[in-house]
Amino acid sequence: NNAEVPSLRSDIPMDRSTSLMYCTDCHNSDTSLAAGGAGPTGPHGSIYEGIFAQNYALDPLVPSSATVDFALCFKCHDENSLINLELSGFSHGRHINSRSKSCINCHDPHGSHSFAHLLNFLLHSDYPGGPYDITPSGDVGYPEPAWVDLGLYSGDCYMRCHGTNHSPRGY
Repeated sequence: NNAEVPSLRSDIPMDRSTSLMYCTDCHNSDTSLAAGGAGPTGPHGSIYEGIFAQNYALDPLVPSSATVDFALCFKCHDENSLINLELSGFSHGRHINSRSKSCINCHDPHGSHSFAHLLNFLLHSDYPGGPYDITPSGDVGYPEPAWVDLGLYSGDCYMRCHGTNHSPRGY
């Protein structure tokens, strides 16, 4: 909820500096108000895995479609802005549409202790392109990717993904 998230929907009234999200904003019945319906509220059942109010692609290895598989993300993020906006050379649209990757490959909606912007790179040994293996120091074989925040819309990504070593890849 900070000013570094230009994709947040402007039609949702909130004070970005003090607004809070609750578990039930995402984990709720698929017929609830949180899902855009009028059914019972609460995380007591949903047709979606993870008791989500709307669809969210959890499998990082299954090709995804932005509109269908990330409906939950677009409750708060403007789809057009997120898919079409390119900041500092990074394109969500290219990663989602061209490379058919799920948001979960790079972002953890519950946050990250290590990285800003909900970045929490998924470590999966079967990930296409091989496991992540590059660190900020350049040590090959270290099993964790890294993101170094360099300020507004800028950072370096250290990892191996889609067959390319980023050591670093600046955005």
